[in-house]
Amino acid sequence: MANNNEKIEKHDWERYLSAIDRFIEYELVDKPDIHCKKDDLGVEHTIYYPVNGKNKSSHGSQESTREAVVRDAQKIYEKKNPKGLEVSFSFNEIKNKKGLAKRIVEWLCAYESPLEGQLPLPESIPELKMVYVSPRSYKEPVWRYYQTYSREQINLDRLQQIIESKELLFDRYTKYKKMWLLIVINFIDPGLDAEIRNISFDTIKFEKFDKVILFRKVYDEIIEINRPN
Repeated sequence: MANNNEKIEKHDWERYLSAIDRFIEYELVDKPDIHCKKDDLGVEHTIYYPVNGKNKSSHGSQESTREAVVRDAQKIYEKKNPKGLEVSFSFNEIKNKKGLAKRIVEWLCAYESPLEGQLPLPESIPELKMVYVSPRSYKEPVWRYYQTYSREQINLDRLQQIIESKELLFDRYTKYKKMWLLIVINFIDPGLDAEIRNISFDTIKFEKFDKVILFRKVYDEIIEINRPN
């Protein structure tokens, strides 16, 4: 049975393939995380955090609480409804999580309009900051929360740190003809799209991966950074 990390890697990779409208046979492996045999491609998967994961900001300090609420909400929803719905959340501060997952599910089940896209938020659940329902149906849906940040959405110094930390481990990876680093960006604020597209990544340097891919899920936004010659 796949562990939680493997489920996330599988989900994120398949979402990326869906975004580029391509099917590639693959298997989950270890170091790197994904192997595409036909393409002789290895892909290392990681999540972008604006700060080091061991020293999270005030947004990240509630990570375990938010993850638990979303996980419980999905379980409650799928006990009474067909599997396939995938929902992404952004939260305000959660002061008390007791009963929150149940209230969220009750609101979703009572929602009169089609469950699709960004939903108007109920006044009765002030903990919610944004809710987005994917227009697609998935065999293995993953409900999760996304952090939102005010202005410096992509910190290039932090991005460089993430790449360098992965390149330090590169010698431990099984080597394939092509080696990619897939960095999944967990943002959900729709006001960030233009800002991200207009950022120059010319200062980003790496030597060992052939390509670094930034993938903003929800909006299927992809930025590819090829290794400098």
